[in-house]
Amino acid sequence: LTYHDPPRRGDIGFASLFERLHAGRPLRALAFGSSVTAVFGGCTASLVPNCPTCCGTTGYNPRGQATPAYGFLRRPVEWLNRTWPHANHRLWNAAQPATSLEAWGDCLADWMPRPLDLVVLELGGARTGNTAAGMARLMRSVEQLLGRERPPAVLVVSFFRWSPPPPADGAPLATFRHGQSSDGIADNLARRYGWLVVSEERALVPETRTPPERRADAVLWPSVKQSDGVHPSH
Repeated sequence: LTYHDPPRRGDIGFASLFERLHAGRPLRALAFGSSVTAVFGGCTASLVPNCPTCCGTTGYNPRGQATPAYGFLRRPVEWLNRTWPHANHRLWNAAQPATSLEAWGDCLADWMPRPLDLVVLELGGARTGNTAAGMARLMRSVEQLLGRERPPAVLVVSFFRWSPPPPADGAPLATFRHGQSSDGIADNLARRYGWLVVSEERALVPETRTPPERRADAVLWPSVKQSDGVHPSH
């Protein structure tokens, strides 16, 4: 990671996170989001009964399909555990389908795990009503509850809603009309706070424009989206 001078809040959060990992201490992460995370994010620890409406929790969400070694958040935690092994790494999942991240601001004190080292903010395909200002308010609430000078690390994950619907399993990605993403919101947050952003649109959409004869075998619908643990309708 390259930090700014002077460092921004995002720089401070990730510097603290890696200091903790290198010191042999466990990661404590909480994810917010919509159905992308609720169904396919995964978790290692349940929020039930503290948050009985959180759909991403183990044993609660009947739609949940994330399991060990599967789930776009669960898998990175397992990868991290191979480099910085610790029995007490924790990933909690507070996502709910069709829910704006702004909806969490008023009820955090009742159930939010504390302390936290990493907060993941998932942005779906621009249909959940998220705004940069609303997400910033949510993080201010989180930081107030954590009650410390150093903010947690923040990772913004911006997904892309394909248009038209995805191709059949095994078929190369066709030429898609431009769909919807939340990259505009993510860019705003990255510039203002220095939060890290993962953009599905910037990672995958250029590959859909590659001539079929030059397209890598990996750029197939099942391997790019579904088998990687991402919402199938996106």
